[in-house]
Amino acid sequence: MYNRQVLYIILKLQKYLNFHYTIFKIDLFKLKFYYMIEIVEKERIRNLNNKPENKNGKYVLYFIQASQRIEYNHALIYAIEKANQNNLPLLVGFSIMPYFPNANIRHYNFMLEGIDELSKKFDKLNINFVVKFGKYEDVIVELSKEAFLTVTDYGYLRFQREIRRKAAEKIQNKLIEIESDVVLPVSDVSNKAEPYAMTIRTKIIKNWINI
Repeated sequence: MYNRQVLYIILKLQKYLNFHYTIFKIDLFKLKFYYMIEIVEKERIRNLNNKPENKNGKYVLYFIQASQRIEYNHALIYAIEKANQNNLPLLVGFSIMPYFPNANIRHYNFMLEGIDELSKKFDKLNINFVVKFGKYEDVIVELSKEAFLTVTDYGYLRFQREIRRKAAEKIQNKLIEIESDVVLPVSDVSNKAEPYAMTIRTKIIKNWINI
């Protein structure tokens, strides 16, 4: 059961529950200037499936899950670049999942307050934003049906990796994952579970020097 505060925030987000998009070109330079983000490095980019881009796609979809922000969001920047390169609108999607491991009403309340603030920022940037209730893998598949390609952010938890795997199997176009929550991409630092802080620290320093 949702409490009153959560229901109030959901009602405020009602206008974002309808699927819509508008053709425009996003001012990427302005976005970079305000949020101080650099070009997305190739080490942050991963293909989650081998499916092609949809040449008849009407928009580029960026589906937010972990990186619920505009500032320092490499996945958002990547999606904007792809939309501009192909003269397509950008659609940003988000699913309010009915279940997330160990989440309680306070977690959902905090998240929805953040999504409410995020929706206002997207409005100011003229970026189309849609919120739907449902499982991650179901909503992303629904919103991607007419997408040129789909971009999502990186998930580190087992549950997050699993829902992305399911989405990659179901989705009909290319699904790209962008790592945006760390300074150095994890897979670029080490390809195994490190037993000691000392061993991974050495690799982090080595990678940092090579930047």
